[in-house]
Amino acid sequence: MAKRRGVTTAELGEISAVAEALPVRRRADGVILQCDGFEELEDIDFATAWKDRSKPFGHFVSQERNYRSKALKQADALMLAHLFPSETAAEILAAGFDYYEPLTTHDSSLSCVIHSILAARLGRAEPAWDFFLRALRIDLDPGSGGAAEGIHIANCGGIWQALVMGFAGMSWAYEAEAPRFQPRLPRHWTSLQFPLSWKGKEYAVKIDHAGAAVNEVRS
Repeated sequence: MAKRRGVTTAELGEISAVAEALPVRRRADGVILQCDGFEELEDIDFATAWKDRSKPFGHFVSQERNYRSKALKQADALMLAHLFPSETAAEILAAGFDYYEPLTTHDSSLSCVIHSILAARLGRAEPAWDFFLRALRIDLDPGSGGAAEGIHIANCGGIWQALVMGFAGMSWAYEAEAPRFQPRLPRHWTSLQFPLSWKGKEYAVKIDHAGAAVNEVRS
């Protein structure tokens, strides 16, 4: 990428120095912390402070208090595990999921899909399905407005990822030369089929409980 973009050797050295200096804060159990001092932030009793779950948590506390508490509106540190799965051991992902999910209000439309994907990766079928349904309802539930004022386009892309990367278990293109799958279909689904463009080639993919069938489509 550096060669394609004309990055100089000196610039690469600066980028490497910054990367090496970036702090990654971890707890003793390996959980990546949000920031320095995260565990010293205020613990909030959500049951007491957030009585009406039809409204975002931010409606019930001041912005200042929200920022100074352990209240997350979406997947933050957990997003690293989604983007770089080969760099995150299963036990570290499980510990991070168990730590952060109870602190997450899911006020963002970007939240449930990522939690669905990670739950599927952990083999936690029930929460993976529940989070997937919650993501669908963001635009499909008439009771909460549905798509009357426009769809949440990032959530739509996230739903695609929940299907293809969560339930079908597709690896990222930068971690595999050819399409690679570890299916985790919901028990009540028979199969999942979709077209796929991968590094200039077209494929037809079918996932079922026996595995994955990936066939290149030649024009």
